[in-house]
Amino acid sequence: MPSFLSTVQDATWFADADHRHLVPRTRQLQQLESYKHLPVRALIAPNGSGKTTLLQQYHHQHPDSVWVSLQPEDRDACHFFTHLNRAIEQQQPSVTGAILCNEFGEQAPLLCLDLFQHQLDRRESGLCILLDDMQVLEGAPWLPEFVAFMGQSRNINWIISGQSHSLLGNADSQHRANAFVMTHEDLYFTHQEIRVFLSKHANHQEFNERIMSITAGWPAGVKLGQLCLSRFPSFIVHEEQTGRELFFSMVDRLIDDLSPQAQKLLTQTAFLQRFNTDLGGYCVRGMNTERVIEELLETRFLLSINPEHPLRYHLPPMVSARAMMRFRQLDTNSQDQLIGRACTWLTQANLRIDGCKAAHCYSQPNFLQEYFLKSLAFWLRVGDLQSLSESFTLLDNGYLPQELAQQIPVRTARCWLMAISGRLKEAKSTLDALLGTLTPNQVLTEPKNSTEANYAVIYALIQHQRSALTAKELSQLKLLIKHPQMYTSLRTSLNCIIGEIELNRRHTGHAADYLLQSTSLANQLHYECVLGVSSQAEIRQRYLSGETELAMQLSETFNSRHDPFPDHVGNAMGKAVYAYLVYRQKNKLQGYEQSLALMGKASPWLHTDAQFLAYQPLIRYTIEQGDTELATALLQHLQAVANLSDAPRFVAQIALERFRLAIIDNQQAELLKLAVEFDLATRISACLAQPSRLDWVCRESWLLCGIFYELGKSDIHRASELTKQLLHLNVEFGYASRHLPLSLLAAMLEFRLDLKTAAYVKLNDVLTQAESEGITHGLFDDVPGIEVMVNQALAENRINHSEHIASLLSLGFG
Repeated sequence: MPSFLSTVQDATWFADADHRHLVPRTRQLQQLESYKHLPVRALIAPNGSGKTTLLQQYHHQHPDSVWVSLQPEDRDACHFFTHLNRAIEQQQPSVTGAILCNEFGEQAPLLCLDLFQHQLDRRESGLCILLDDMQVLEGAPWLPEFVAFMGQSRNINWIISGQSHSLLGNADSQHRANAFVMTHEDLYFTHQEIRVFLSKHANHQEFNERIMSITAGWPAGVKLGQLCLSRFPSFIVHEEQTGRELFFSMVDRLIDDLSPQAQKLLTQTAFLQRFNTDLGGYCVRGMNTERVIEELLETRFLLSINPEHPLRYHLPPMVSARAMMRFRQLDTNSQDQLIGRACTWLTQANLRIDGCKAAHCYSQPNFLQEYFLKSLAFWLRVGDLQSLSESFTLLDNGYLPQELAQQIPVRTARCWLMAISGRLKEAKSTLDALLGTLTPNQVLTEPKNSTEANYAVIYALIQHQRSALTAKELSQLKLLIKHPQMYTSLRTSLNCIIGEIELNRRHTGHAADYLLQSTSLANQLHYECVLGVSSQAEIRQRYLSGETELAMQLSETFNSRHDPFPDHVGNAMGKAVYAYLVYRQKNKLQGYEQSLALMGKASPWLHTDAQFLAYQPLIRYTIEQGDTELATALLQHLQAVANLSDAPRFVAQIALERFRLAIIDNQQAELLKLAVEFDLATRISACLAQPSRLDWVCRESWLLCGIFYELGKSDIHRASELTKQLLHLNVEFGYASRHLPLSLLAAMLEFRLDLKTAAYVKLNDVLTQAESEGITHGLFDDVPGIEVMVNQALAENRINHSEHIASLLSLGFG
């Protein structure tokens, strides 16, 4: 956060031109402008050197630049890149960064940055990003890589502010050569400038000399002295005052000089970390809030502006401390009334994190507890897992009372967060602690209250993603739907979970029934989170059943509806499956870009099946563009996420993508390594066993891994044998939509065995069957190397129908 004195040199560069008459830093702005060709321009100086003000002035002159005010929570890579992404999107809607960091341990940000750079490379013009107070990132483990990225940026220029040269890290000479650094020597006022600023108050030489000696050109101190002298010619300085005491007395004097209404607003909003005109007017009644805020801004000191946040005004720290002293002098009832009003407004504005911080100031702890618990329930209902996570960060870091963290509803909400977002190991351990002496069987058969009913549904969600629910437990869950302790929103979630379970068991009819019930209830309750999950599951059910066109229609309908919470996880689930379908059925680039945009908002919060849907277009398009190094890094990251999630389907699908890349990149050593890493022979035996305990997604994925492994070893006969077994199993246990891609794989293997006539017959048969749903990129995408056979079939005129030839040519074959 900018220092309390860093705004005194014209914090109103965001206001009307009439208010820009105080000390514009013309020389410094010219220096910044003259080095705009360099990737990095840095302002490194102590607090109060005018760094924020200088950046604000630069931003005013370059309104297309992106402003980011960094906060302490941005030390977390996920928070930082999410913050950066949203700031960019506000200013440049066509640019969406890629957030691949999530809560599974430390994630190197270069994956994010590489994909971010890919997008920026497609822009015709560059982008200037202003990072204010980058000092808060010091010590973050990923900061050195980010600094290196800034120095190597193409099509991006960065201007950063901070207090220490260590921010630039141990950058080598090349990176240093790519940066222009302004220090306190450039930012502090010269002796001549100080005399000019103070010359109109020549009759106060004693004060002038005191200011010059204390500040040594420090802009904040000089400016504050000038402000006080211009407002209070008779201002008295006591010799015994230290520099800090002198500044405190000047701040108090500035507040005392305000109009009664301005003093009232400053005092009665002191408990708020930030506010805007509407919030200020709602809390403090009976005043023209806009005019009062204008009066505060005109002091050039008492109010700061953050242009990127809806609560755009905040009190600088020292002003906040003095105002808070005045707030605490109000009687308790008045304080509580003001805090209650603020919480009401913040709740209505969906700014509940700020509401929790305000509620913490209330005299009765029960007020915060009630507000916090209601907020947890709201965030879960609408799928705002970002705010839910931030609230637990506040708890864990001591910003909210620790006793809240031990309450059962709070621990249950944390468990829901872990389970919904696929952090299954952590969710399981949290649930075990909540259950205590209870067994899962007890809560599944006869929950005594709604708390135990919550445990039952969370257990179902965890075990469903882990593919670990038994047939007995599934039967218990179906009976549990009508249990009296299952209130409606829990019943909605349970219907959705059972629907997804039935879908993975290939009981598509039963799945459709449960998902329809879930969607209907979620619509009635405005339960956006479950609505998104059940909708994407219904769309997948249609797609896997071979109803591709209907799946696309349902997906387009879901994504075109008005969503009051467009950035939350329910909507993100729908967008994930839509991007996946667009990639496979319509346009690869469009699907890739939609998945990339999704990464900027929701990737840490998607459950395991939706995470894979979101990542697959990124991985495959990156491979197609020839960047196998980035694709490998993406897959390594996802493998770590999958392993820690303890979700077998996720592990199997990511393993398949790794085998697929090894085949495409002709990495025989990598294939051997992967076979050992996953104990592939054992997994294939488990997939072929009858009956198998694995669901179909796992079985198909591991068998395809085996086929690719044999293909890489050039054992085409063994690969062909496994493919025949897979096709046979798919008829009995698999999905209709998988028949044609697997038939193409069988045709390609026959082609590799030099059985070309049989291969071409199968190819033409597949194309004919695909006509009704369309011959699309997705038909061929799962079979690496298929282009060799298709191209040769076209060259030898072995495609039977002209319509099929046209479709293949439009997809880039030939």
